[in-house]
Amino acid sequence: MRALTRALIWRRIIRGFRGLTLTSQLNLFVSALVDILASLIVKPSNPLLHLSGLYLSSEGLTVYVRGGTDDLYNLLPGREGSVDLVIRRVLRSGDVFVDVGANVGYYTLLAARKGCKVIAVEPVPQTLAVLRINLRLNRLEGLVTVVGKCAWSSRGHVKLAIPQGKFFGLASTVLNRGKSATVDIECVDLDSVLCSYSEVRLMKIDVEGAEYEVLKGADSALRKTDFIVVELTRNVKNIIGMLLGKGYRIKRLGFSTYILASNDIKIVEEGQGC
Repeated sequence: MRALTRALIWRRIIRGFRGLTLTSQLNLFVSALVDILASLIVKPSNPLLHLSGLYLSSEGLTVYVRGGTDDLYNLLPGREGSVDLVIRRVLRSGDVFVDVGANVGYYTLLAARKGCKVIAVEPVPQTLAVLRINLRLNRLEGLVTVVGKCAWSSRGHVKLAIPQGKFFGLASTVLNRGKSATVDIECVDLDSVLCSYSEVRLMKIDVEGAEYEVLKGADSALRKTDFIVVELTRNVKNIIGMLLGKGYRIKRLGFSTYILASNDIKIVEEGQGC
């Protein structure tokens, strides 16, 4: 049963990506076969490619995927279906989108391709480099302002725990998952980052448990933001209380760990983007 489930996951991945070289295409199929067979013996984690390569996603985006990392999983079209829908339905050309915890850029790329002005915040140096590569590959650098710092409640420095090996997407300032390398990262509050913007259409915050700290540094930013997508894993009551206190209506996004906060009551009640 586990192998069958794994095979279905890889079927979706293979439909979602096409290697741009023969090596990349072979890498996709070999990685799938090895992973499915391995799932018969050990409990699988996020799907990985064995080698790095260039791929064309079903979204029409050219992406660089590092071998042995969770990049493939983080770039999989529609992986977080409800979040994906919000971004597609809410954003229009010219809107401002703030991607806090941009990772290798899936949502940043989607928004920029729609003609949005994007502020992408990503603190992990290795992941930041891949984000920049993906922007160049899709010729979207002109629409995206990259902030290579950690979003936090104030300016300064924080310790960021980066899991050793493959799961860069799990890097966190508040959670330490197993073997990690700790690095000192400059941090900045969103009020400072967004001080020159008069309006933000959508803000997405996914920072592995540090969402409350990020929101504490976004008092002014929240006042000019229409929609906020936040992952809830820690400080749930504090986050919900803060957003309700600022006049937002809140709706859970499907069965995910995300919520949608909106100051547009009609859209929230009708479930747009959910």
